[in-house]
Amino acid sequence: LSLTLGAFLLDQAGWSGDRSYLAVPTDAPAAECASTGRQLAEGVERTALLVLGDGSAKRSTAAPGYVDDRAAGFDRTVAEALGAGDGEALLSLDGVLADQLWASGRVPWQVLAGAAVRAQQQGAFVTARLRYDEAPLGVGYLVADWVFYR
Repeated sequence: LSLTLGAFLLDQAGWSGDRSYLAVPTDAPAAECASTGRQLAEGVERTALLVLGDGSAKRSTAAPGYVDDRAAGFDRTVAEALGAGDGEALLSLDGVLADQLWASGRVPWQVLAGAAVRAQQQGAFVTARLRYDEAPLGVGYLVADWVFYR
């Protein structure tokens, strides 16, 4: 579903460049996610990544997963990392906790983080902006953009 939504968003934005799609297993460990991200950024002068994943789905009684008191703090940590362009913080997210909170974004965020860390190792700077951080119906939705530039 996320790949279909990503394609739709690219179409709506008028993207006419090359595309490739990648789905990473939802149980992939952080090291595998980081490695995948590094491979995406390796030696590439210019790449755009559209990364899709939800925050926790346990933020209120209306949430699909009901309420978990840890959910808001988890999403806050993610929002701060996304807003700061902090790949290391995303890579340190607890996969077990993310699973318990139904936060499907952990894996794609860690792939993004791996790409950012690799780009920085290659001399790129990362600018980040958190554009949206809300939890309608108890599900955390975060929208951010990161730009890597040399």
